[in-house]
Amino acid sequence: AGIDFTAISEEKDIERQLTEMEKSGKIEAGQRQLVPTRKLYHFFNSELGNQMTDAMAQGKLYREQPFVLGVQAKEVFVEQESEQTVLVQGIIDSFYESTDGIVLIDYKTDRLQDGQEELLRKRYLVQMEFYRKALERITGRKVIQGYLYSFSLSKSISCFNMKG
Repeated sequence: AGIDFTAISEEKDIERQLTEMEKSGKIEAGQRQLVPTRKLYHFFNSELGNQMTDAMAQGKLYREQPFVLGVQAKEVFVEQESEQTVLVQGIIDSFYESTDGIVLIDYKTDRLQDGQEELLRKRYLVQMEFYRKALERITGRKVIQGYLYSFSLSKSISCFNMKG
């Protein structure tokens, strides 16, 4: 499911894959016109996109991973001091396995201007921490890097780097 990163050498390849997805019923008719192919092409040609493409070619790229994570209520609701466990569930956009550990990627479409990278990072840092904890429990491996990819800025923003 989804676009095959390894089969993209030009923007037309994205269009072709979207058309095939529409014909096969993977996406609804008319949805492909909503996809910003130029921004996707820029992503696929970014350093992060190239790393993900390499991981996909090796069978080490995972997308849309659902999870349920038990955490203390005070981790979710700052105003509470409860030790009670609550369940957090979500879907991790993408991650891949590297030799050093897991690299986590979450795609964001928030409208931003240059210079607002820190705003985006702060806005999603707690979410990325939940994703990190869930992935470490699911895979048994350490998450060494976490990135937000901003489609509006066409750049990746590091949330954390635990390499070293």
